[in-house]
Order: sequence, then C-alpha cells, then structure tokens
Amino acid sequence: MRAWRPLIFALPATRALVLYRTDSAARFVRNFAVVPGVEAPVTSHLSFVPMLLAQTLRSGDVAVDATAGNGYDTLTLARLVLNGDAGTQGRVVSVDVQQKALDTTSNRLLDEFSEDAIESGVKFVLGNHRSWENLSELVGADRESTVKAWVYNLGYLPGGDKSILTQTEDTLDSLREAADRTALGGLVCVTCYRGPLHDEETAAVRAEMASWAQSNWRVCEFAPLNWPASPIVMTAHRFEVCGICNLPIERL
Repeated sequence: MRAWRPLIFALPATRALVLYRTDSAARFVRNFAVVPGVEAPVTSHLSFVPMLLAQTLRSGDVAVDATAGNGYDTLTLARLVLNGDAGTQGRVVSVDVQQKALDTTSNRLLDEFSEDAIESGVKFVLGNHRSWENLSELVGADRESTVKAWVYNLGYLPGGDKSILTQTEDTLDSLREAADRTALGGLVCVTCYRGPLHDEETAAVRAEMASWAQSNWRVCEFAPLNWPASPIVMTAHRFEVCGICNLPIERL
C-alpha cells in the first residue's frame, strides 16, 4: 500500500473511504502547492486546505488567518481575494501571538505583492485569536459578519518555541465567535495535531464543531488512516440559503 494514501471522510450521516495514488495526486496538485519545492499529494493538508479555500473564496472576499505562523495560509488567502478592483478590494486579517510569525508572513507576501497592495488589503494583528470583537475595525463594520473563510493551524510555530502553543479555551472561544461571523457559503478550516501536546485541544475542537447545527453547517473531519501521526483537518461549511424557498443549500 506504499503507493496509496487512504483518507477517511467523516460526514454527519456516512463515511467514505477514498484511495488516491500518490504519484498522480502529486501531479494534479502542483497548481495548489503552497510550500515552495513541495508537491504534496492532494490528500495532504498542505494541498487539501488550499483546494478547499480555492473552492470557497473569490476576489473581493474577506478572509481570516487566525494563526499566521510561517505565512503560508495568509499567502493562500491573499492570492485568492486581493485581486479585485478598488470597489471590491478583498481583505485578509492575519493574526499571531508572536511578532516573529507576523514578520515572516509579511516578508512572504512581499515576494508576490506590492507594499501598497499589502498595506491596503492585509491587516496584521499581534495578539491572541480568542476574541474577534475588534474585527469591524480591521475589515469595516459592514463586513465583519461576512467573513468567507477562517483558517486555523493549531499548535506551535514550526521552527519556533514549542512552549508557545495555541490554548484550548482560546481556540474554542475563537471558533464560536467565528461561526457567528461566517458568511453564507463560507468555510471554517482547522488543522489539528496529534500527540501529548495537542490531543486535548484536538478533541475539544472536534466536540465543539460537531455540535454546530446540521441545519446550517456541514462539519467534516479528514485524516489519513495509515499515517497515525498525520495532522487532522476539520472543516465546517455554512450552507447558502435559497432565495425562493429560504431553505439551506449545499455548494461543496
């Protein structure tokens, strides 16, 4: 089975087992690669999360990276939303508790975007992601409840101090507020990790997101079956509403 990567899709009422050939998947996902030099298979979180975001976001949307880290998720969001004209300028909010992470993220954006584009379209926030009460100041009062995508990559800063970790209660409070501010058709995407440092937070995030009303959300969990140490991606898609019957409809 070394040429295959099994992935379990855990949906509210069913489970689907998918097998991808890793060589062909890698070729498919080249256009979605975020990490330079890495052609991750389509089922890797490095490819899977950007693909979900690409299906969700459009130029001019508002998106939030709640854990900037090394800047790859912020870069993905910027690529997807910052290309609108002046009237539909997208907005990206990039948050981290470490200035080092925000500096790395800013420099990564400068490789692809002008300083003017970053200044007008990206807001960097040094602080905890626990509360979004100041979101209106960052994206405008008329857009604080229309965030189309939220991205969380929990744990510690890769290559940084492993004692500085996202905290369970902070993450849960953040997710609850994010859910209230997610636009119809929007996405909440959380990458969680396994092991003694992470298991409590991962279990708490799973329980929290699983409790979101199925009338408004489809919550899924994605994890390789034969890579027990691999990250887990949990996603929540908020249904759009039919303009005629006012009933929720799925787009993803």
